[in-house]
Amino acid sequence: MVSQREMHDMGLDMVAYEAGEPLISDVAAELARRFNRIVSSVLVAAGQVTPQLHVEMTYLNLGISLGNLWRKAWNGNGSEQEGTDKPA
Repeated sequence: MVSQREMHDMGLDMVAYEAGEPLISDVAAELARRFNRIVSSVLVAAGQVTPQLHVEMTYLNLGISLGNLWRKAWNGNGSEQEGTDKPA
């Protein structure tokens, strides 16, 4: 878990988000970049993930993310509706 102070020290203020406001897309993108960089470094340093496997895992993650975006768009309102096969 990362504290509000640590997030603020990184230049990523999360107070509004923790108060229930939507996360600003620029902040979300920066969070994703930073956490992906950290996790990637840990996996490669552990020595169990080759550079090739790392690239494959990245593409898999990208595919899953795009699939989730498509499902939200297909539902029409951005909410996740389980089992919906056509636009709302």
